[in-house]
Amino acid sequence: IHFAYSEDLISVSDMQALEMQNAYIDYYGSGGSHTVTDQDGDMGLLEAVYMGIDFGSQTIGYFDVYLSTKDGDWYAYAEDVAIENYSATQNFEVNGSLDCGVECDTSVNGNVNTAILGANADAVLGAYNLSAPVMDAEAAGTFLLEIDYDE
Repeated sequence: IHFAYSEDLISVSDMQALEMQNAYIDYYGSGGSHTVTDQDGDMGLLEAVYMGIDFGSQTIGYFDVYLSTKDGDWYAYAEDVAIENYSATQNFEVNGSLDCGVECDTSVNGNVNTAILGANADAVLGAYNLSAPVMDAEAAGTFLLEIDYDE
């Protein structure tokens, strides 16, 4: 199990201010020092995480995570996740696929926990747990996303 924590959560009033501005922020993070582990405790690689938050409609427009373990290449995503009550923290389900080699592609499901950080929503901290039941494979890790100024 992986855990990420910060006391610098965005406040309700700051979320409401971003809503009034109809702010939409794209975030990006790459592996760096964030560890991925599989069901056996073996290390994997977090390749990239992308997320877009529409503060105007209070939704997570998209979430995409790409990683690899000895079981193969993982991809999981979510779209149009409602942000309830201007909450800085969210827990949502993801779906996707595990490309495990030649003629091997199986479905993935799991959950993601996120926390929006800073008065201006400068970053997102999170953790994910993914499962590919057909392969009896799992992957878990943490991430830190920063504003993607290239978007």
